[in-house]
Amino acid sequence: MQNTVLRNIIARKTIEPPGQYISLFDNTRLSEENMIGNLLKFDVSAPIDLQEMTNPQVVDYLVLTHHEFTRDIMLEIDRLLENGRVSEPEAQKVLAELGMLWPAFHREMLEHLEHEEQILFPSIESSTNEQGEISADNIDSTILSMIKEHDHHDDELHRIRILNARLLAQSGSNPVIHQLCQRIGQLDSDLHQHMQIESEILFPRILKSFT
Repeated sequence: MQNTVLRNIIARKTIEPPGQYISLFDNTRLSEENMIGNLLKFDVSAPIDLQEMTNPQVVDYLVLTHHEFTRDIMLEIDRLLENGRVSEPEAQKVLAELGMLWPAFHREMLEHLEHEEQILFPSIESSTNEQGEISADNIDSTILSMIKEHDHHDDELHRIRILNARLLAQSGSNPVIHQLCQRIGQLDSDLHQHMQIESEILFPRILKSFT
């Protein structure tokens, strides 16, 4: 019951949730139940306040609510782009442009998630003591590198967002295209939340410890 409540609170927009996630503690597999158990230290009857979480808990929250959702929905967007057909000439041009832009964005976003899970997040997990203090070599430079990646992905998302709006406006009542545009909108919103949590909560905490 608690797990169901927590999933509702964190509003994970699941397509098909995988059963396991990468452990950020020891590079083994960490079950979804264990990650949720870590988050269940909070009162599940109230909205989750990320500011009250420790850095490792914020990391688990990001992986559980954003990383796997991003992977899942990008695969669905792949499928919809492959199957999408439009008859309107202008819509065809937009769909073709989106189809050319998307593969590189998908690949770079997967690489970004891997960088976070394999380099940044393990450093945060292993170097945070019980008082929440950080002590790790080069973690500040890693974070600055991630911020640059965020800026790059935000620019790419802006281009995709514009194309998505144009495609939706020009595609008539095409159900596949409408589903494609909806999924891109969901991805856009989720990535914005993801980057906001890192840029406004997690990263400032860590960088502050080096000042």
